[in-house]
Amino acid sequence: MPDNNASPLSISSILDGGPPVNEEEKTEEELKAEKDARLQSADQPQEDSSEGEESGEGSGGEGEGDSEGAGSEEGEGAGSEESSKEKGEEGAGEEEGSEDEEVSIFATLNEKTGYEIEGEFEENVDGVVEYSDKLADAKAKEIVKNTFDEYPIAKTFIEYLKNGGKPQQFFEIQHPQVNYSEIQMGKGEENKESQKEVLAHYYAQKGIDNAKVTQLVQLADETGTLEKDALSGLEEMTTVQRAAQADQIKTQELAFQKQKDEDKTYWGGIQAHVNTGKIGLYTLPQKARSEFYNWLTVPVNKKGQTQRNLDMAALDEDERLMLEYQVHKKFSVLQAPAGKTKAKGKTDDVIKTMLNKKKKPAANTSHASEKAGAGAGIVDLNTILSG
Repeated sequence: MPDNNASPLSISSILDGGPPVNEEEKTEEELKAEKDARLQSADQPQEDSSEGEESGEGSGGEGEGDSEGAGSEEGEGAGSEESSKEKGEEGAGEEEGSEDEEVSIFATLNEKTGYEIEGEFEENVDGVVEYSDKLADAKAKEIVKNTFDEYPIAKTFIEYLKNGGKPQQFFEIQHPQVNYSEIQMGKGEENKESQKEVLAHYYAQKGIDNAKVTQLVQLADETGTLEKDALSGLEEMTTVQRAAQADQIKTQELAFQKQKDEDKTYWGGIQAHVNTGKIGLYTLPQKARSEFYNWLTVPVNKKGQTQRNLDMAALDEDERLMLEYQVHKKFSVLQAPAGKTKAKGKTDDVIKTMLNKKKKPAANTSHASEKAGAGAGIVDLNTILSG
C-alpha cells in the first residue's frame, strides 16, 4: 500500500539523477542555486543540452533503463527471430505455390492414371474432353493388346476380317471339325481299329470312293503295313491342314491388297477425269472439281461413308427412279428434241427439276401418262427442253 503521508518527490532531483529529496527540507539558498543552475543550463548550446539530457537519462534511469533495455533487446531479438521464421515459411509457401501453379492439371492426371498422354491441352472444358478421348483411346489399345497377347487367335481373326475375309470361312479352316494335329493315334495291335479309321479318312480326303477305300485298308491290314500307312497319312494330313490355315490368312491379305490397288487405280482415273473439267455436257470450274471429287470419295463419318453415300441414301423412290430412267435412256432425255436448239443452262434446269421433291405437273403432259393415271406430277422433259 502507498504511504499517503510520504513527502512529494522533487522533479529536479529526478531530472538531475539524484535521490529523491523532500522539497520542504531544502533551504532557500539551495533552491536558488538549483534555479540558477537550470537557467545556466538553458543558456548553453543545444549540443551540450542534449549531452546533459542523455547523461541525465542514463544516470537517472540506470536501473530502470537497464531493465527496459534488456527486455527490449530480448523482445526485439525474439520478435526478429519470429519474423524471420514467418518470412521463411511465407517464402517457402510462395515457392511451393509457384511450383504448383506451374504443374498442369493434365500432368497431374497423367501421374494419377499412369498413362503418358501427350499433347497440348487447354485447361478448359474442350481441353478436358480432348484429354479424356485420348485417355480412353490409350486404355482401349492397352486392353486390345493384352487380349491379343493372351489370345493370339483373336488377333488373327480380327486381321482376317479387316482384310475382307468371311467369319465362316475363317472358322472352317482355323477350327475344323477334325484337327489332325490333335489326333494321338496309338501303335500296336491293340490300336488297329483307330489305325484303320485314320487310314480310311486319309484315302477319303484323296477323293477315293468308299468301296475302294475299304479294299485299300483291308490290303494294308493283311500285308502288315496298316500302322505305317496310317501314321504316314496322319502326318501328311496334319501338314496340309497347317499349310491351309497359314495360307488362308496370307491369301486373304493378298486379295485385300489387290483390291486396294485396283480401287486406287480406279479412283485415280476418276480424279484425272474430273480434273479435266469436262464431264459430259458439264464444264466444271476449278473449285467445283475438287468439291465434286471430295463429295465422291472423302469419308464424312466414322462408318467410312462419303457425302455421296449419304445423299444417295436420302433419295426417295421417285428420285431414284428418275435417275435410273436416265441411265435406261442413256441420258438421251437431257438432249434437245430434233430440230430444236438447247438453250444454255437448260440441262441444269432439267436436273434441278428432276431432283425437286415438290414437283408440279407440266402444262402439257404426255397423253399416255394421263391415260394411265400414274404419270401425274411427272415432268415431260421434252416439253421443258423445247421451251
